[in-house]
Amino acid sequence: MHKLNQEHYPIKGYFHFDYPIHISKVESYVQNRNAIAEHSFFPLISYNQEMEKHTTDLEKYTDGRPFYKKPRPIKYAGHLDGYIYKYYANELNLIYNKWVGEHKIDDCSVAYRTNKKGKSNIDFAAEVIDFLHKTNEAYVLVGDFKSYFESLNHQLLKERICKVLACDRLSDDWFNVFNSVTKFGYIEKKTVEEFFGEEDNLRQKNYKSFTSKNNSVSDFRKMYKIQSNKTGKGVPQGVPISAVMANIYAIEFDESINHLVTILGGLYRRYSDDFILVIPKVVGEKEDTFKQFQGLIKKIYQYAEKNELEIATEKTHIYKREDNKIYELDEIDSYKESRIDYLGFVYDGINVSIRQRSIERFYRKMKKFINGMEYKLKLNNRKNKIPKMVKIPHRDLIYSLFTDKGFKEEHGIKRTNFIEYVKRSQYKFDEISPETNNIMLDQIKNRKKKIEKLLGMRTYIRLSEKIE
Repeated sequence: MHKLNQEHYPIKGYFHFDYPIHISKVESYVQNRNAIAEHSFFPLISYNQEMEKHTTDLEKYTDGRPFYKKPRPIKYAGHLDGYIYKYYANELNLIYNKWVGEHKIDDCSVAYRTNKKGKSNIDFAAEVIDFLHKTNEAYVLVGDFKSYFESLNHQLLKERICKVLACDRLSDDWFNVFNSVTKFGYIEKKTVEEFFGEEDNLRQKNYKSFTSKNNSVSDFRKMYKIQSNKTGKGVPQGVPISAVMANIYAIEFDESINHLVTILGGLYRRYSDDFILVIPKVVGEKEDTFKQFQGLIKKIYQYAEKNELEIATEKTHIYKREDNKIYELDEIDSYKESRIDYLGFVYDGINVSIRQRSIERFYRKMKKFINGMEYKLKLNNRKNKIPKMVKIPHRDLIYSLFTDKGFKEEHGIKRTNFIEYVKRSQYKFDEISPETNNIMLDQIKNRKKKIEKLLGMRTYIRLSEKIE
């Protein structure tokens, strides 16, 4: 038994059936395999996280905008259970990293990887776009698995975890952890709040969890039936071990596709449920690779079906890069000029930018936040000076969220805002993909003017292109 790195197990203040607890109090238990084999996991608490999705369907528009709200199901574990899942996830990640390295597919799967710390979607997008740009003429497939986490077949998942762990059957502790993640019990958060009280009200009373001396989990169970996953498919998003399990599920798909792509001198990457492959138009002295590319697409669908994965056809697109332009191909092999949208970045054959709707979302949030403040400052158009003795409500938060000032580092944790993300994108693409025209900072060049217009006064915060 070894001392756990406490930085990897931060105490979290979310509400559940048990109290937040420091890892030092339970690390011996978390590492006790006999104890975990018999451990009884709390039901997961479930809720829907609303996410804004872009749409071209007029009927789905929200307030006249091309966006709609899509619920994303989140299920989260109790505090002790979360530590157990985190510990086993770390262990499984180490073994998975070694396995994919030995099988030469380490670069294929890039999401949720513990051996790729310091890298993010920015790095992975830049690497792919740089490869495509330098390849000059190429064919590209951008694909997406439908409801990826929810569709993982439990039997196939268990077989592949055993394959990575190099065992015929799961040990008792691993079997208990696996069962708790696949045959998970869960209860809706609104149901929990009906019995124990709303989280906000309990926090005002200095409660640390839903339970108390007067209301216990056993009392709750007597009144409400815990739901359970009996579909034989799916792992819950929000549980620490689910991400590495999702990566392990795809090892055979990754290995097969990467082998075929490598033969053609191409590149294959998968970021969770999003995947992309790039095939040079000509390899060596060979003829146009389009027929091989078409054959590869058919095999991708075949491998997906074999692995009980469904490719979302509406999100799958075929492109060709030629003459410094991107063309999207249709079923009859004709094509129209287009752009490739990958991991939040858009590439048109020369220029790389951040998705425009991401920029618009940032400014929309800025406007909504500032207009929601209980004040109104009037701009003196003749002198254009800051009114004397004016105190901006929530000034520090406004500046931290929406200006180059950003957040101060607290307790060793550096928070960043969207502007910092844009700066980092510009820096990383200039470093990794220097031959593309990277225009991220140009997209937010008017950020200072926009916030001053909303505030009705000058901010006197300098614009910066440096990453703080």
